[in-house]
Amino acid sequence: MHMPHGTLHDHLHSGLSSLNWSLRLKILMRAAKGLEYLHKEAEQPIVYHNVKTSNFLLDSAWGARIADFGLLSANEKDLGGDMKRCIQFWNCTARDS
Repeated sequence: MHMPHGTLHDHLHSGLSSLNWSLRLKILMRAAKGLEYLHKEAEQPIVYHNVKTSNFLLDSAWGARIADFGLLSANEKDLGGDMKRCIQFWNCTARDS
């Protein structure tokens, strides 16, 4: 699937185009809904460990689509609803590296 508006990073950091605050909020809400779906609504919950602007693709309606699923997990802790500890672990390791 072709994403005509590239990545969120392209617009925020590479000068592709300026995004007004209304459009930024729309993109943010779509991204948040996608992450919430992965964490709470998917048949097997997924913790997405690679949240960054370059991993959000923008479709023709400026909707955010999550990309790069190279770092994800669906382990027993996730399935048991104990994702908070897993997320905190990944946040700490990401800052330390």
